[in-house]
Amino acid sequence: MPAENSKKPFFHLTCADEASLRKFAPLFNIQFRQVDESTYGLFELDREHGPEVMLPAALAHRRLFAEISSRAVHWVHFHRGASCRDSLLGQGEIGLKRAAQLYARNRETARSMVM
Repeated sequence: MPAENSKKPFFHLTCADEASLRKFAPLFNIQFRQVDESTYGLFELDREHGPEVMLPAALAHRRLFAEISSRAVHWVHFHRGASCRDSLLGQGEIGLKRAAQLYARNRETARSMVM
């Protein structure tokens, strides 16, 4: 069966959502910076030699949202039938801080097992 081609527009992030994502990025080991008016750079601090990804401004915060969501997925309940945006950002500051702490603890545990 072919994949369904959805005509739904991308979800919308408010300025407050974008500010929150930028604030929490370092807690999820992500460096996110504005390079110029139309470009952002995203660098995953987890990877020692990974390149910085340059993103157009129109997509940059959605990519940051996806990166944070993928790291928080074990500690945030993404509700079926609710938007991912509401599930993640609906955690509020306390919930996102807690997810970031658990992510960091899990990352450190995984590193200590490798060494």
